[in-house]
Amino acid sequence: MRNHILPGIEHAIDMCKLAGIRVIMVTGDSKELAVAIGNSIGLGSADETKFIDGKEFTLLPDEGERAKRVKEGALIFSRVDPKHKSDLVQIMKPQGEIILLTGKSVHEAQCLRQSQIGVAFGQAGTDIAKESSKLILKEDSFISIVDSVKEGRIIYSNIHAFLKSIISSNIGEIIAVFFASVLGIPEILTSVHLLWINIATDSLPSIPFIFNPVDPGIMNKKPRKYDEPLTSNWLITKYLIIGVYIGIATLLIFMQWYMFMESDDLHTLISWDQITSWTACPSWKPESKNISNYGSFNFTSNPCSYFSIGKAKPTTLSLTVLLILEMINSIGSISEHSLIYMPPWTNPVMCFVIGSIFFAHLCILYVPFLRTLFGVVPLAVSDWMWIIAYCLPFIALIEILKLIDGMKKEPPAAKPAEGEKLKLS
Repeated sequence: MRNHILPGIEHAIDMCKLAGIRVIMVTGDSKELAVAIGNSIGLGSADETKFIDGKEFTLLPDEGERAKRVKEGALIFSRVDPKHKSDLVQIMKPQGEIILLTGKSVHEAQCLRQSQIGVAFGQAGTDIAKESSKLILKEDSFISIVDSVKEGRIIYSNIHAFLKSIISSNIGEIIAVFFASVLGIPEILTSVHLLWINIATDSLPSIPFIFNPVDPGIMNKKPRKYDEPLTSNWLITKYLIIGVYIGIATLLIFMQWYMFMESDDLHTLISWDQITSWTACPSWKPESKNISNYGSFNFTSNPCSYFSIGKAKPTTLSLTVLLILEMINSIGSISEHSLIYMPPWTNPVMCFVIGSIFFAHLCILYVPFLRTLFGVVPLAVSDWMWIIAYCLPFIALIEILKLIDGMKKEPPAAKPAEGEKLKLS
């Protein structure tokens, strides 16, 4: 006679080992039967010390010896009663273990309350066991627990992806606006532009992160510490690096147009002193106010308007660079892996949203009504070449940061992982 083993349980045990989760069988059956079942589901071991029965556990000289046996990686406890389960929980807690304990009977209610994650069986469990637990399984299957671990890790990974995108992009916006004010140059983006950026690159791309592809190695990672913060020093540094690039690129292309960018529109190039003291333009000498007309803008009667209505072209460049860089950042946040191994189309919803946003931005640039509403001008091919020149290095920067990130991560959990802690994610 032996208990029925559910299909897939052996695979679930292997997944736990890969994920760094230690699985312990605690049963009232005899040691021989428990070991036989353990061997059939992948919990077997050549080391007999991994198998302990309740009587042997009780006869150990003191609690320190019991804790040692547990810490050394005991796999199967047989002939146990609820008192032994309670003792195991109390022994493992001081060792820093996060304990997920399953149970169904009235006698196991206390153990379920004592463990950090008490799980009661929904079908076979008693009402008292369910009330004492934190989770209830609809299907009385260990496989459901392993699946929930995987889902928890996926959710945590998606939260990280969203935070990386939203925080680093907003840092870029803050840097661009702040340093423009500090340097004394004309306002590079208006409130309407910032509103469009927040809708287009903060709100809309945040939704597709829930459709991110599952990391193939999501269950090969070691469990996180229960007190591990959501961000680390390295993550904050990475956010800052990405944000600084976005902010500086947005600011630089604005200043480049005024000072260095010779283009077909034949606009007037000015010096650093002029762009940083533009508010004093009315008091400049006549030769300093020799501003040529460009496009549909006429500065003959008021040369100083070159820094107000005349900034439409550099503002358009800055707005477009900022938008594209933040869209690239969203795409780069889809996965921790390189874009070579995890290309953007692995999240088709994100690709659709990004494509829609870019199409909407093109409408803003080239539809006269929208162009007037947003205070922008159409961009020529040469302008797009400059935009591409600012955006391509950003892709390389993201790939370099991912490479460094991979080098800093801990190696995957060893197999078998008999000394690891059980965490939900």
